[in-house]
Amino acid sequence: MRTQRAVLPAMRAQRNGCIINISSMAAWVAIPGVGMYCATKAALEAQSECLASEAYPYGIRVILIQPGSFRTPILQKALDTMPSDSTSPYVAPLRRVGMIFAQGAQACL
Repeated sequence: MRTQRAVLPAMRAQRNGCIINISSMAAWVAIPGVGMYCATKAALEAQSECLASEAYPYGIRVILIQPGSFRTPILQKALDTMPSDSTSPYVAPLRRVGMIFAQGAQACL
């Protein structure tokens, strides 16, 4: 958002520009254990929609990309740090999510 704020005056002045935001399918599907990630991606989508309507009269386009799973170091770190403590009330849903992410990561190879 800081970058957007920095470039918008020049884009408005030239009446042309394109802002590309990278979100995630997690904005649409709430995933146990990563609620804050889902929430921030949903917020980015709402902000992008608002900015698109505000910037359109100035010839500025806003594009939102929503990729699915990608095999990245952050995904592997999340998988590696899944809690294994069987006394946690969240261990079962987190394990299910971990298996889904692991399967998605395998499909990305």
